[in-house]
Amino acid sequence: MRIIDADGHVLERDIPWADLIDAPYRSRAPRPVQDNRGYTFIMIDGKLTPKPVGKACSFVGAPRSHSPQPTTGMVDPKQRLKDMDLEGIDTAVLFGTSPFLSLPFVEDKDLASAVARVYNNWLAGYCSADPRRLKGVAAVAIQDPTEAVKELRRAVDELKFVAVAAPPISASIMRIVGLLEDSISPHQYQKPAISLKGLQKFTANPLRSFDSLAWAD
Repeated sequence: MRIIDADGHVLERDIPWADLIDAPYRSRAPRPVQDNRGYTFIMIDGKLTPKPVGKACSFVGAPRSHSPQPTTGMVDPKQRLKDMDLEGIDTAVLFGTSPFLSLPFVEDKDLASAVARVYNNWLAGYCSADPRRLKGVAAVAIQDPTEAVKELRRAVDELKFVAVAAPPISASIMRIVGLLEDSISPHQYQKPAISLKGLQKFTANPLRSFDSLAWAD
């Protein structure tokens, strides 16, 4: 019997975003910053994400600890493979943390698309340590459905990813998932700190039964 971790996570926070992103977006690229409590958030385009305080505030990752344990496998695939061997896991399907989980709330669609491309390229490199066991989940910018579909095709055809996450369900992504003949399953994102009216700028039909979308082999 194969053991599959269907909700593994990587930590892309500290990759050199400004060096990897398209030149027009370097000054607005994601970067880690600490708040006055010492917690690390991502700054994208001058805004902390996820929102640290106030209505709809959130954080990405496991419950915070004053004595956090190192999670080197989230950034080092060779260490992750060792951890998987130790735990008896054959295959891991890998989602991101931040900016991955915060991407839908970047207001500039072109910046969001650029961030998605950098993340997907980095994750493909991570999974290349053992493509049989490490399976990527693509990020796409639902702010631009046409670009999201283009990036999804690239993620499947070129990067060999097995899933995409895009909250809320986008009609454009639903159509392309159907063309690729893959199954659909929900994957929870943080709740958006914008109104339903605001979401309608980005999605064809936000009033669906799932909070988010993911598909996998």
